[in-house]
Amino acid sequence: MPADSCSEGRVTVVLITRDRPAALRRTLDELAALPERPAGIVMDICTDVDTLEVGIRGR
Repeated sequence: MPADSCSEGRVTVVLITRDRPAALRRTLDELAALPERPAGIVMDICTDVDTLEVGIRGR
């Protein structure tokens, strides 16, 4: 990967979580506050669907 690829806005953040909706929400809020506003992928491992919905509500 070329050294300048990050400066071109081609950054994606991958978050792996399980049953931590408050931490997920806080992390997504912090990522949204970055000037680069990177794309994000959330991988939820074996959690209750309701827990994931609470963590990402409003995103």
